[in-house]
Amino acid sequence: MRRLTLGLISMVLAITVTHVSMAGPAYPMPNGVAFQFFEDWNEWLDVHLGAERETIGFYEVPLGTWVTDHYSHLGVMFNSPGGSQTLDSPTGYPNDGHGLQSWQFMRVEFDAPIRAVALHWWQMSRFRFYSGGQLIHVTNWFSGSANRFFGVVMDFEFDAVEVQTDQDSLGLPPLHIDDFHFQRIVPVPAPPVLVVVALGALTARGSRRRRAGP
Repeated sequence: MRRLTLGLISMVLAITVTHVSMAGPAYPMPNGVAFQFFEDWNEWLDVHLGAERETIGFYEVPLGTWVTDHYSHLGVMFNSPGGSQTLDSPTGYPNDGHGLQSWQFMRVEFDAPIRAVALHWWQMSRFRFYSGGQLIHVTNWFSGSANRFFGVVMDFEFDAVEVQTDQDSLGLPPLHIDDFHFQRIVPVPAPPVLVVVALGALTARGSRRRRAGP
């Protein structure tokens, strides 16, 4: 089964993408901007959003792992309908030899809303964005082309994204990801922390009133 899977990856890599992708490192798209170079996407996050990013290379968990909550410490959950499994292939996943295969589309859910995601892989794919369980936007089809990268920064916030590919029409496993990148999630303070902050503010206000007198 492993040899068959790696053979399928090699077959996918050998297929010529017939769709036309936009040229250049960055270009406008409906409701956002897109990038074909990781460095440009990363710099945009830093300069325009004042945000940092997280990268998942899928080497952090054992090979053959069906990934779900394994990256919950980063604020993400993999919830792909057909499951997503880690594989190794130096040619298929050249960044670090490890990647993720999803047997249907890949779905990632975030603990807090973000605006930017990206992936390393050249398959023809598209992003579907969700907020509060509702589909809010679908991008055009894109290809990582020779750079094996595609990233977006959207004008709106989303708390889940699905990555789809057109390769399932060939009868192959429909999605591979070398690396997955996303805007770093800022933790939301837990309710007890918010209560303490609110009580502190009320105490300080009462102290000021007592000092001021009647």
